[in-house]
Amino acid sequence: MINSVFNIIIQLVEYVPITLFMAISALILGLIFGSLLCFMKVSKKRFLRQIGNLYTTVVRGTPTIVLLFLSYYGIPLFLAQFGIDGNDFSKVGYSIIALSAFSTSTISEIVRPAFLSISRGQIEAGEMVGLSKLEIFFNILLPQIMIIATPNLGNLFISLIHETSLAYVIGVIDVMGKANLINNIHAGTQTLLIYSAVAIIFWLFSYVLEKLTNYIVLKFGFFLHGINMGVRKI
Repeated sequence: MINSVFNIIIQLVEYVPITLFMAISALILGLIFGSLLCFMKVSKKRFLRQIGNLYTTVVRGTPTIVLLFLSYYGIPLFLAQFGIDGNDFSKVGYSIIALSAFSTSTISEIVRPAFLSISRGQIEAGEMVGLSKLEIFFNILLPQIMIIATPNLGNLFISLIHETSLAYVIGVIDVMGKANLINNIHAGTQTLLIYSAVAIIFWLFSYVLEKLTNYIVLKFGFFLHGINMGVRKI
């Protein structure tokens, strides 16, 4: 049985890069748009806060599998209005769009409390020594936000990797998609072995990412202490 599971894992490993590509792409796009969404939520302009909160409420309340269907079937219909055939686009691309929508809403809620936890005094101290708003953001705020948010971002990345397993419903052949193909070939006679192999692969992902997240927090946590000490001296 162990040999059979190992042989299945070897077949699935070939498709690991596709799973990682979708998760990493969704995380990067989520960081970009999630940060923008966060600043909309903390904006002094009411309509920006309302738009940001509405997006988060709608997307976080929608199952990921529904986002996948909306992306895969909805975007081509929208593009067809402009004479563009979206049916030829990559299924992986549609999966990334759906996962990015999910990660954007989640990251905005991760970054916002991290941003709000930083004392206003640090911003004022930076202004007193002549730093521009961009310098204050990149030199004082961003390092602290990233350190504070890293544990939750690590958990989100693990969740994104798990969520990629749903992409098979629109025909993406990644780790889960390949597992389903193997299961169909064997007419369901090796279902337990096949999905045990899938579980092992995703567990390894989760274990490595958890250790990496803890390492980053411990390794670079001194930056946060150093910044706070510098601000106190100012």
